[in-house]
Amino acid sequence: MINGFLSTMSLWDPLMLDELAKQHQLILFDNRGAGLSTDTPQNHTTIQQMADDAAGLARSLGTSKVNVLAYSMGARIGQQLLIRHPDLVAKAVLAAADPGGRHHLPAAADVESRLNDPRTPEIDKIALTFTNDEAGRQAARAVVARLKAAVEAGTIPNDFKIPRQTIDGRTVPAPCSGGATTATSRPSPPSGFRFSSPTAAPTPSIRRRTPC
Repeated sequence: MINGFLSTMSLWDPLMLDELAKQHQLILFDNRGAGLSTDTPQNHTTIQQMADDAAGLARSLGTSKVNVLAYSMGARIGQQLLIRHPDLVAKAVLAAADPGGRHHLPAAADVESRLNDPRTPEIDKIALTFTNDEAGRQAARAVVARLKAAVEAGTIPNDFKIPRQTIDGRTVPAPCSGGATTATSRPSPPSGFRFSSPTAAPTPSIRRRTPC
């Protein structure tokens, strides 16, 4: 599961995770520069590089085929994962993907501005992804309540912070370009909660969920 810009693995709705986990083993992780994963301005992170990160993670966990759910910027990463590692992906769902060109449907300028503003509280950012009516507000409050309950129960990490340099754009992923460095990673036993990359400076973090 690949989340979007300024989003961490803990921002997936726990209700959706519970439903998916009934039939799938879930692998959640933080992209470079988000949550518990690190990055540096010197790395000049690209979408391609993060797609290679995801592929390296899957393979290091011993997975030969994966189904991918990718959202927002994560859908861009998912697109590159399909292009660069087609043998790895069995199925893919790209949600809120941006194909560019004449098919591009931009977000409302005020919504996008508030979503990317570091001064906007996280709860308000979640609300901005729902419809601006009473039903949307109720749904947003329900998601926030589930996230808080999951953190308190320890079923998701308290992993919602984005480093200032990522927010300020100093490590915002660059457009896809050639020559990105491939980073492969291995899980750190015994917990499998973190893994470190032997070939690159960033240290991503992961969480696995196994079907009941």
